[in-house]
Amino acid sequence: MEYDKACFEIIDNGNLIRIIPIKLAHDNSSDNWDKDWIKTEIEVSAGSFKGKFHGDLRLPDLNYFRSGLEHLYTNLSGELLFEDIEGYLKINIKGDGVGHFEARCIVCDNPGHMPEKLSFYLNFDQTHIMPIIRELNNTSIQFSTK
Repeated sequence: MEYDKACFEIIDNGNLIRIIPIKLAHDNSSDNWDKDWIKTEIEVSAGSFKGKFHGDLRLPDLNYFRSGLEHLYTNLSGELLFEDIEGYLKINIKGDGVGHFEARCIVCDNPGHMPEKLSFYLNFDQTHIMPIIRELNNTSIQFSTK
């Protein structure tokens, strides 16, 4: 099913992690560090566990994730670790060299306070990577302030 908002997602037979960029967290700030934060909605479906929560992610981290996915798409093997600075989200993707990927995802809806975490795996193939790269590129264009 196609989602009606700009987002990027990894889907595996009904299980998913979906990140929906909403708006700049500090769009009126004069500080470049503050301008790089994006308010997002993070949606998870893993077996019987389903939920949504909000977290602030940094645009440079999302750009790093996009660059790493481009490398995995081209090489089919290797490992990519995306981990945001606040601790909302960790995605570790490994490629097997023939187009199959496994993502170990850890989400935390309230990092630093009550660090409840959910850990789950998603499996996908190379054809799922290019749509994620396109959406991350669109996010970069939409939220770039420089």
